[in-house]
Amino acid sequence: MIIDEIILQDFGLYEGTQRVLLTPPSPDRPIILVGGLNGGGKTTFLDALQLGLFGPHARCSNRGSLSYPEFLNRCIHQASGKTGASIEIAFRHTVEGKEEQYRVKRSWQRNGSGCRERFEVFKNDEVEPSLADNWAAQVEEFFPSNIAHLFLFDGEQVEAYA
Repeated sequence: MIIDEIILQDFGLYEGTQRVLLTPPSPDRPIILVGGLNGGGKTTFLDALQLGLFGPHARCSNRGSLSYPEFLNRCIHQASGKTGASIEIAFRHTVEGKEEQYRVKRSWQRNGSGCRERFEVFKNDEVEPSLADNWAAQVEEFFPSNIAHLFLFDGEQVEAYA
């Protein structure tokens, strides 16, 4: 699985639309490092990748014991008037020599009782409702959630791993 792009809309400290291209520079150099000052949004960025892919099963840094709708509510940028947020992730996956393009979009809006989420999956630019309905099982084939933390981690955690 190669993650090519993530688009954040009013997610956490990221106001407005923020697009980050993540396509590795070459097959020989497949690692992408994200750097920045403390408080610059690196952990929020990693949380967005986890949340976009795994939804309610994501291991996000600041979820704690919050219910999923309450966590989504807290992920909406705090600027006045913001009522929703979204995460969109584009990636490629190859099976038996055939590369497929995927795009997942997770968006949510505040409502009276919390947040209402919408989740869509596109495969080769076509909407795939059956993939969205079975995404929890499908994403495990692409990127197992129990090892995701080995690939999406905050450098400050390296000391804990050592």
